[in-house]
This record gives sequence, C-alpha cells and structure tokens, in this order.
Amino acid sequence: MATLCLFAKQFKKINNYSIITNRKEKVIIMKCPHCHNENKYDNLTCDFCLAPLPMTKEREEEIKQKKALERKAKFAKSLTVIIGMGAALTLIVIFVIVYMIIRGL
Repeated sequence: MATLCLFAKQFKKINNYSIITNRKEKVIIMKCPHCHNENKYDNLTCDFCLAPLPMTKEREEEIKQKKALERKAKFAKSLTVIIGMGAALTLIVIFVIVYMIIRGL
C-alpha cells in the first residue's frame, strides 16, 4: 500500500474501500475484512484467504456493468479476428484458383 501511495495524488479510505487516484486512472481497492489483504474492487472473494468480500447493491451493479462491457469488448475482438482470418482464407483461395487457371493454359 505504501508503494501505491507514493505514486498517488490522492488517497481516501471509505469503510472497506480504499480509493487511490493517480495521474492516469482511478483505482479502487477493497480490503478483506478477515485478512486485510488489498483486492481489486470487482473481486467477489479475497485473493489471499478466499473469504467472500462485502457486497452492496451499488457494488453489485457496477460489477455487472463492468463484466458486460468486458464481454462486449471480447466479442468485438474475436469477431475482428474471425473476419480477418476469413479475408485471408478468401485471398488464398483466389490466388490458388488464379494460379491453376494460368498454369492450366
């Protein structure tokens, strides 16, 4: 925690949430009530002791929204890869057909 605070402009502590703001982004860290380990805000369980982290309605909604955005981004990335592979395969087939036509004449 001390190393994170060195680079942070602002550090606030609200209940079990530690909010660290640096130059680029806002990082929210959740402390485990059992072992006091720092976890990412969207973790459902502690990384160290696997105890369930406290859940509020607001936090639950934020996690759902973040996971939905991650799913959309992953789908868009995989769709781009599939389209690229299809285009490459189409070009290969066209080159083979053209080569066979030229070679056959």
